[in-house]
Amino acid sequence: ASITIKMKTKEKKYTKSVKRSNYYDNVELLFCQKVLVGGTPIGVTKRTSLRENNGEIYVKFVNFSPLKTEVILVDFWRKEHRSFEYDEYVESKKYRIDPEWLDTFFKYKFKQAGEYKIDIYNQEEVLITTGYINVLK
Repeated sequence: ASITIKMKTKEKKYTKSVKRSNYYDNVELLFCQKVLVGGTPIGVTKRTSLRENNGEIYVKFVNFSPLKTEVILVDFWRKEHRSFEYDEYVESKKYRIDPEWLDTFFKYKFKQAGEYKIDIYNQEEVLITTGYINVLK
């Protein structure tokens, strides 16, 4: 007696990560109050308020081709009082995403007022985009 077995292997799509920043030249970054199902941003703004919005904001960015990264790294910097530089490091966050996505978003809560710079990197630490937001009391 004999038996024939066919085994099918699961194919994993592999996307090479980007190592040059010019791939992300056309990325658009938005700050908004909400993001609807499907990714539509609502209440696009350049500032938020600790009092009105509890310091919460959605950060959404869009590329015209796949983001080609499985992880995004986000650094938050704050401008010290009367400073010209964003020299106060606040924190870093890491988010897992699908490398085939053209866009993604995340929610962030600011703990104090001030001017902020947000740098977003891919898994190779290549800068995807930078955004600036003013957080009011």
